[in-house]
Amino acid sequence: MNTQIVTLATSKGGVGKSTIARNIAVHWSNIGMRVAIIDADPQGSIIRTLFGRVSIGVFWTELSYFYGSALTK
Repeated sequence: MNTQIVTLATSKGGVGKSTIARNIAVHWSNIGMRVAIIDADPQGSIIRTLFGRVSIGVFWTELSYFYGSALTK
C-alpha cells in the first residue's frame, strides 16, 4: 500500500481550506480509504466540525504526545 500525503495550504484565511480538507477526508473515508487529518490551524476548524466541541488545548496536548512518540521510534 502506498502512502500519499496531500497538503492544502495558503497564507490567506477564509478561503475554504478546512472545508475542502474535511470534505476530501470524509469522501475518502466513505470509499474505504484510511485517512488522517492534521489541522495546524489554532482555531481547530476541522476538529470542531468533525467531532463537535472539543477542547483544542487537550487536542494539541494529545497531538504533541503522539507526534513526539512517533519521532522517538
